[in-house]
Amino acid sequence: MNAFAKQSVQVLIAAAIVALVPAPSTAELTPLIPRDVFFGNPRKTSPQISPDGNVLAYLAPSDRGVMNIWVRSVDRDDAVMVTDVTRGGIPSL
Repeated sequence: MNAFAKQSVQVLIAAAIVALVPAPSTAELTPLIPRDVFFGNPRKTSPQISPDGNVLAYLAPSDRGVMNIWVRSVDRDDAVMVTDVTRGGIPSL
């Protein structure tokens, strides 16, 4: 068998092996984590309690999704947004 014939047989065998190896199906792939989990605003962050312990301040998104300062009583759910930033948001409290 000449060199060309040997090489042709080797290429055919390699192609057959590649064809027989199953490709991963999409059902086996792990779903991606949504971007907003990593880059979206948190529901509430940076809590600060007042010196008398009655009021809690924190950062949370407004209706437009922009981070603002909110204040509420510790014993009631009476949250009020005390800032009205419309662009960029407040990065920390």
